[in-house]
Amino acid sequence: MNDTGIRIRGALGNAVVWGSAWAVGSIVLLTLSVLFGLVPAIPPGAALLQISARFGLTGFAVGTGFSGFLAYAYRDERLSSIRALPFMLGGAVVSAVVAPMAGASALIGSVLGALTAGATLSIAKRAERHALGEGGSDLFLES
Repeated sequence: MNDTGIRIRGALGNAVVWGSAWAVGSIVLLTLSVLFGLVPAIPPGAALLQISARFGLTGFAVGTGFSGFLAYAYRDERLSSIRALPFMLGGAVVSAVVAPMAGASALIGSVLGALTAGATLSIAKRAERHALGEGGSDLFLES
């Protein structure tokens, strides 16, 4: 596969991960909102699935935008040198910009974006440590 194909596959993979995380995250946020009395009740099953699907599609769009941000901001950066806080802030900012374009709240988008960015970075760093422990090479985010 050529370099462009690899980048497209990576961006789509990231978008699927973000879409899945946001679909599940919306159910968790809604449940917590009910428990803390911010909303009166969890909607019936069909409405809950619609909310989850909408957040999933929004997460997919934001994940695609975040892939573009990564390609620009972290070009040729070692995965091990990326600090979590700026990475999560990048996820929050990209989400706050892209989520409203997809019809979601910028505030909720920024929270989910920061959490998703932090989780994906943590998982990637763990995978890198595992690969290095098995004789893998130092990984770069290639441009």
